[in-house]
Amino acid sequence: MTERQSILIVDDDSTVVRAVARVVSPKYRAVQVSSAEDGLAQLQDGHFAVAVVDVILPGMSGIGFLERAKAMAPNLEIVMMTGNGSVKTAVQAMQMGAYDYLQKPFESIEKLLSVIDRAAERYALRRRNSELEMLVGKREEMSDIIGSSDAMRPVFELISTVADTPATVLVTGESGTGKELVARAIHGLSKRSTQPFVAVNCSAFPEALLDSELFGHAKGAFTGANMQRAGVFEAANKGTLFLDEVGDIALGTQARLLRTLQDGEIRRVGESSPFKVDTRVVAATNVDLPAAVGEGRMRLDFFYRLNVVSIHLPPLRERISDIPALVNHFIQKHALRMGRTVSQASDQVMTLLCQHPWPGNIRELENVIARCVVLTRGDVIEASLLPAGMHAVAGPSALDPLLDRLPYAEAKRMAMEAFERRYLTRKLEEAGGSVTKAAELSGLDRSNFRRACRTFSVALDGDGGTDVKRRVRDVSDAKAHPSMES
Repeated sequence: MTERQSILIVDDDSTVVRAVARVVSPKYRAVQVSSAEDGLAQLQDGHFAVAVVDVILPGMSGIGFLERAKAMAPNLEIVMMTGNGSVKTAVQAMQMGAYDYLQKPFESIEKLLSVIDRAAERYALRRRNSELEMLVGKREEMSDIIGSSDAMRPVFELISTVADTPATVLVTGESGTGKELVARAIHGLSKRSTQPFVAVNCSAFPEALLDSELFGHAKGAFTGANMQRAGVFEAANKGTLFLDEVGDIALGTQARLLRTLQDGEIRRVGESSPFKVDTRVVAATNVDLPAAVGEGRMRLDFFYRLNVVSIHLPPLRERISDIPALVNHFIQKHALRMGRTVSQASDQVMTLLCQHPWPGNIRELENVIARCVVLTRGDVIEASLLPAGMHAVAGPSALDPLLDRLPYAEAKRMAMEAFERRYLTRKLEEAGGSVTKAAELSGLDRSNFRRACRTFSVALDGDGGTDVKRRVRDVSDAKAHPSMES
């Protein structure tokens, strides 16, 4: 059941207030006050669609209420009520943002309700537009996280849920799954988005240097410390600090970090007095932290402090259906960066990429696409440009586990394409590269066999996939069968 909208009625004439409330009560929840000050207090405590306000009020005027109310609740629609001598003031109010005005005594109950209904409808529309703009904004903040697979839906939901809270977030997943992108999305969707986002790779520093990197140091704290230096916690004050590879932090630094996570205090290396910082922490690791706790490589209390909210990123092999979208995204990104005209990958490339296990996850996929964009001379990435090891056509045993994760239609299309490509390739191999012999072995005429090879990106002469001897054989075939398509 839809909740009723609320109408605020502001007038020091109790007869008018009761009359308006009686008219709107069957449809709306009516709240009655007798002064502008009381009306503003109501706006602070609740959500109203429409305020019906008298121009002349004791204390603050209706115009004053309008100005303050619009600043507090921009979507609120305000209908002014005027006596015969204050129409000019009502027009001024409309120029300041009032929706409409009603003259007292009211022309009719129908007119009163009609104006309020239209104002309430406009409020609902503006509120819906604001919500849509917010959703678009959220999508833009997460636009670098590509994917619509079932495995990624919980990730998007958790990012949206935790972004605007102060909670520490732990992002887990294999190397290359995009953990920093999640951290940046959380920052971008939070109230801290206008403040700094600072990232530090904790595994890049030995323990002594990591303390200085995190907390800063005083002048003379150690050899080479010629001046005071702020750490990343200070640099990210009021913003977000992304601590990558927290699973590699030494136990001593874990203890010092634990105090910061608990109390929001840091102490520079070489100083004795701590001070407060307001830094939101998002941490990430590809280490099994519970196992690290069991092995004594991570403090249990530090793990609990990090693991307030956990977001797990699935490996790429568990979200195969996202690969085409990722490939297209990386093609556009690197073609623009490198000034290339590449716009797509061939169907064969897409099939081969979907069959690869991707131990390096999205980072590996992006590197492959960047390489192909550099090497491609035309507009389409072809299979010959893929790194060695990705050219083999997978058999059923390799493909079946991937198909199990896809929707029926997509799985069927991929399986059929793999079968066609595998069948045609084997017939060509059996025929020693001769198109005519391969066509005979498959029971197709030569033109249909060649057409099928082109459809499923099986390399023939001129396609970059056959050697000189094979081309010579095809020329001989054509001379021996002049009626056949060459």
